[in-house]
Amino acid sequence: MSYLSHVAYSVGASRPIDRLEGDEGLSPELLSAFHQRGLEEYRHNERPLAEMCVASAVKTLVSAAIGADAVDSILVVSSNADAMVEDDDETALFAALHGAGFTRGRVIGLTLQACSAFADAMRVGGAIAASNDGRPVLVVVFGQKQKTSRLGPQENLVFSDGAASCLVTADGGTFEFLAGESITNTELAGMGRGGNLAQFQGGLMELRDVAHRVCEQAGVRIDDMRAFLGTNAGVGHLQLMANAAGIPSELIYADDVPRFSHVHSCDNLISLKNYADANDLSAGDTFLLLGWSPHVFSAAVLRYLG
Repeated sequence: MSYLSHVAYSVGASRPIDRLEGDEGLSPELLSAFHQRGLEEYRHNERPLAEMCVASAVKTLVSAAIGADAVDSILVVSSNADAMVEDDDETALFAALHGAGFTRGRVIGLTLQACSAFADAMRVGGAIAASNDGRPVLVVVFGQKQKTSRLGPQENLVFSDGAASCLVTADGGTFEFLAGESITNTELAGMGRGGNLAQFQGGLMELRDVAHRVCEQAGVRIDDMRAFLGTNAGVGHLQLMANAAGIPSELIYADDVPRFSHVHSCDNLISLKNYADANDLSAGDTFLLLGWSPHVFSAAVLRYLG
């Protein structure tokens, strides 16, 4: 069993969605569609990528009241393939980690998860923690658009820049990780990122399957969840995810859509922190976290311990 605690995040500066009309050549019709989907702002990071990631990691350590020397393993989770495109990006990350006090230890990378990395990040982090003599694992998830448009190839969402982090341990925390699953459908992946009806329909089926499997593994019912946290590409996007998984609409948490848009694989952790900060939780509350990408689908169930 593994546990999660001390969630933090560091996102780019807030910019209004309307700015994309000039910056990205967004048409008035598409801009209006984004507003209808609940998007009001997105996040643009003007710092070096490494600084954004380490800023979140430091927030996690400060929240836990521990120093960098308490952590000997760091799992760095890249949401998108274009996040680190040169050796210099990797060098800068190591230099930033060193500057924050992480001088020696294991730094492990997890990639190829698109924007659905949370469940596998927890599974890998939990496996490391189980062999870590009680020392916590620092998980840092990040995403930042560098080579492609903020609108993505389908122009149906707005990507934001950000990093989220947490501690994963084998001996207690704020949330218990009850179960996690992911699936990569290589047939859908071979269709590219442009999107088509077959990819959309196949994605909904995969999302339903992974959600049901993870709930069965966790021994919980979807109807008994405290909340559903998903991919914050839009309110309608969350509703589609909920419908596919059989989640009652009243469980959808969509408050982060207007102010953050879609922060890649960080969405799950950002929403978990913000929901927990804004609501009174009770021990035993369970949460379903889903990730939906064109070809990668993930689901995780967490239980609040108090």
